[in-house]
Amino acid sequence: MEWLYHLGVPVDEIEDIAENSCNTVPVMMPYVTAFFMPRQAGDRPDVVPKGAVNFAFLGQFAETKRDTIFTTEYSVRTGMEAVYMLLDIDRGVPEVWGSTYDIRDLLNATIALRDGKPLTYDTGLLANAAIKPMLKEIHGTDIEKLLLRYIMVFTAVPDLSANLIGRLFGAVTVLFGVIKLIGYFSKDLYRLAFQFDLALGIMMIILGGIMLVNPNNVLNVICVGVGIYILLDGLLKIQIAMDSRRFGLSKWWLIMTAAAATGIVGLMLIIRPDEGVRFATVMLGISLIFEGILNLITVLTAVKIISGRLHSDDIIDIELNDD
Repeated sequence: MEWLYHLGVPVDEIEDIAENSCNTVPVMMPYVTAFFMPRQAGDRPDVVPKGAVNFAFLGQFAETKRDTIFTTEYSVRTGMEAVYMLLDIDRGVPEVWGSTYDIRDLLNATIALRDGKPLTYDTGLLANAAIKPMLKEIHGTDIEKLLLRYIMVFTAVPDLSANLIGRLFGAVTVLFGVIKLIGYFSKDLYRLAFQFDLALGIMMIILGGIMLVNPNNVLNVICVGVGIYILLDGLLKIQIAMDSRRFGLSKWWLIMTAAAATGIVGLMLIIRPDEGVRFATVMLGISLIFEGILNLITVLTAVKIISGRLHSDDIIDIELNDD
């Protein structure tokens, strides 16, 4: 009845027409794929059809310029467009984001379609042979900087593949594991900072070995593996902080604070709510920075290396009485 009123039907005839001349046919909701069926101009009505002065079409099945259906914004824009046009309000509908013409959005979409893998990721011999000349041509240009920024390519060096990067990172991880073992067997007087480095060193060597054997899946292995390592190291450093407090070291709280922050960052690296390459790379860098700061603080506050020879000051005389 309300619709008949807006169409201009005389008020005294609306009830009779609504009861005797109008049929309402219940239908099921359309499938979601109906949004994306092929169509051409005129298949869907304009929001305000030509000549319309008191009605409009709203929602996903009305036609408005440039916008993409299946979004809340589309429904909102059709409503705003209808109100502004029918009431002759001099106000513009908010512009649609021009993602079709924005190279940054197009690059992000390309990476998303490739499951976050850059163009230089495990491309094979033929594709790699085609990509290498292109990378050489754009080397040092703004185009190369743009591709690097949006993780379209791994590196400015065309010959450096994802496989090689995985092996290099694996080798570095093994090296850090060896350093951990050296720290454990060092002559630390307090025996606090390096007390867990035997297990951590072995863990890093195993993780590095996995990267060397399976370098193509390096990003996921790095993020999960390094995240677990950093979380574990943070928890162990909290224990070291408690031991340092009982040992009488005044700056134990520095280790405690840094360990807690590092553990949280390591946990975030494991969880990774955003699976994008850029987020994972940033989180990996932040985690390694926190881990470095934590180890530096631990070494400065809880390590005292003694030389192989004992000086007279290091010898403590004790007298024992038979009593």
